Amino acid sequence: MKFDLWAFQQNALKRLGGWYLLVMALIVQMAAFISSALSAYFVQNNIQLVNEQFTSIATVFVIVVSIGNLVILGWTYYATPDARARLNDWASGRKLLKDIPQETRAWKQVNTLPLRFVLATLIVAIFGDTLTVGLYGLVTGILTVEQIIYVFMGGIAATLLASAVIFYSLDVLLVSVRDVLAPQQFEAQLRDLANFPLANKLISSTLALLLITLLIIAPIGFNHVNMATAGDAQVENTLSSFQMQSIAASGVILILGLMLALFIFRSLTIPIKSLVQALQKMEKGNFSQRISINTSDEVGELVVHFNHMSEQMKIMQETLETEVKERTAQLRATVQVSSAVTAILDVNELIERVVNLIAEAFGFYYVALFLVDSSGKWAELKSATGEAGRVLRENKHRLDIEGRNMVGATIRDREAKVSMDTAESQARFDNPLLPYTRSEIALPLLVGDRVLGTLDAQSTRESAFGPEVIETLQAMANQIAVALDNARLFQESQQNLQEMRAIQQQYLLTSWKSIAEDRSNLTYENGELEMDESLREIEVPLTLRDQLIGQISLAGDTDWTPEERSMIEAIASQAALALENARLVEDSQQLARRERLVAEVTGKIWASSTIDGILQTTVREMGRALNTDEITIELKA
Repeated sequence: MKFDLWAFQQNALKRLGGWYLLVMALIVQMAAFISSALSAYFVQNNIQLVNEQFTSIATVFVIVVSIGNLVILGWTYYATPDARARLNDWASGRKLLKDIPQETRAWKQVNTLPLRFVLATLIVAIFGDTLTVGLYGLVTGILTVEQIIYVFMGGIAATLLASAVIFYSLDVLLVSVRDVLAPQQFEAQLRDLANFPLANKLISSTLALLLITLLIIAPIGFNHVNMATAGDAQVENTLSSFQMQSIAASGVILILGLMLALFIFRSLTIPIKSLVQALQKMEKGNFSQRISINTSDEVGELVVHFNHMSEQMKIMQETLETEVKERTAQLRATVQVSSAVTAILDVNELIERVVNLIAEAFGFYYVALFLVDSSGKWAELKSATGEAGRVLRENKHRLDIEGRNMVGATIRDREAKVSMDTAESQARFDNPLLPYTRSEIALPLLVGDRVLGTLDAQSTRESAFGPEVIETLQAMANQIAVALDNARLFQESQQNLQEMRAIQQQYLLTSWKSIAEDRSNLTYENGELEMDESLREIEVPLTLRDQLIGQISLAGDTDWTPEERSMIEAIASQAALALENARLVEDSQQLARRERLVAEVTGKIWASSTIDGILQTTVREMGRALNTDEITIELKA
């Protein structure tokens, strides 16, 4: 079964929290202690201690190394307070606060821990462990001066080997910790990340390997040369022993070199493979890819830059989606304006509606609509949004078309005017009621060659009016202009219709009033109306085109039901129409008789051929037609 180091670290981190750092430090110390045993093997071969000497020196070595490791663990505990606190919070399920000093300190403590741990190990091992063992051998007399030199050389070699194991092992075991404690800000992630660059790792690893080789192989050769010169009888055996130990030492060094190379190789290839996989997913449109920061060198810095790039691309994608939503909202606003301009025929209601629609859809600070007055000199404010708009309307705000303002310039030039930065614009009216305006646009309301007015919009953001916004607003302005012109024509037609209706009502009133005067009694009754309070009366007007021409009164013993009332009103309506038709018939008959009489009189007049005959015929026929007693015609020269 394949061992998953990442899953192991995650599980251990959830269980241990802040103690994870100390447990991992103890594990790498144990691994370093095992590797140090190899150096002890070569030291023993060089100084050739007897069992009592080896046991005494080994006991002291184990004791001082254990004490040194405890000292280093204690230092680790006090060197990582913020990192341990945040790991405890994470393991407990509490949300880690971002952008606080503790976050930065914890990140620095984790990234610098491997290097500081190695430096502490070097100091303790060389000046504590090795020096103590050497002094012990010298004081007790167990070791000679030459043997103490071998102990120091072997101790330094063991320390270098242990330091390499500690550094690379601890760097790998802190992967999950870095993933949890990584700061939210990009700059904070980069800070203190590459504290021990990759070049330093390679150089220090190579130097350590060479030093270990020299410190192990050189004493072996020196010791065996001394043994070879001690006596001729031992030369063959001594050289054979030297050959075997040199081969063994070379093999161990080769294995150690391969292990160090493997550590460096993995520290480079694993993040790069992760980068390739993440890039492949990003090619498919998944911009949420993030890579764990596995190392604290340039590769880790590369990972941080990749994560930052991925975040920026995700933000760009979200920005594009936001722009699409804004564009959709603008198109929706265009449709709403189109619906409003086709459904509303009242000019004031139309202006109020479209101004508020544009302000809501685009999120503008201020939207206003100006119309050119009858004199053509002023642009009068008809509607505006917000408290500033209310105050301006109450003050009957208007702008001089020939003055220095964007509204007037738009009307004069018949084209849109845009100010992306109002602080630098000299062609706009600086209104104290709108102090937060940072960009402004004024669009003409054009109908053919006529300019009806201007649509003005202002924003609190600089450069708020891009080409697409300008295009959309201009299309709206054109629709508004056509709608305003149609509303004006509709109002004029309605006014003409009202005038015609008033004339017709006056004509009806005059006609029926004349009929009422000519005919003394136009009241008709059926039955006898007795003054009795128990009777239930109902009165229904006779109306014709909203003009009252009469009334129907009814009285009965019972209350009138709604059905009866509806029937009476329907009869009254039909009666009014019938009366009007009868009046029109009488008028047409009277007009026909008049025209026939005129035709007869005219025919007789034209039948006379002399002046006296024409005058006599005219007087006679007019007197007969008009039933008059005296008619006089007088010709004047």
